[in-house]
Amino acid sequence: MPTRVFDLIMAVVLATLSVAVIRLRPHAERALPRGQTKVRELVDAHGERYRYRVPLGRGTLYSAGVGFLSSFLGIGGGVIHVPLMAGALGFPTHIATATSHFVLVFMSGTASATHLIGGTLTVGHGLRRAIALSIGVLPGAQLGARLSRRFTGPTIRKFLGVALLGLAVRLLVAAL
Repeated sequence: MPTRVFDLIMAVVLATLSVAVIRLRPHAERALPRGQTKVRELVDAHGERYRYRVPLGRGTLYSAGVGFLSSFLGIGGGVIHVPLMAGALGFPTHIATATSHFVLVFMSGTASATHLIGGTLTVGHGLRRAIALSIGVLPGAQLGARLSRRFTGPTIRKFLGVALLGLAVRLLVAAL
């Protein structure tokens, strides 16, 4: 796919996600998901209790779609997963972001191993870039987790929405 076409598609996807994330109502204001759900209750390390319902079938279907779309676009699925989990599946924002990070550990590890075994991630430039990104992700994820405790779910979603919109604008400018 030509880079300009890819940038345009990616800009549209990110702008759409940005609007969806910013407009998302807080977890407590939304109706419970329809269909067969599984009740989840979680108490985090700081004693905060989260109780929510998860529609497992719809979640599985969405995850398959996220896997396809993120592979097609060559991105981590977090920018798609978090809005889906928080919006369509009813996860509290803090749980959606933590779950997304957990899933991405396995997805990115599997993708990296696949590229390494397949020979598309060579010892040269590609491998150095992957190692550099991995080194940056470790402290970045810890810092992000600590900072997220200081913000409410709606504030975190607004930060994510603005960041996605900024990236969409950058890609749109590059495509034109």
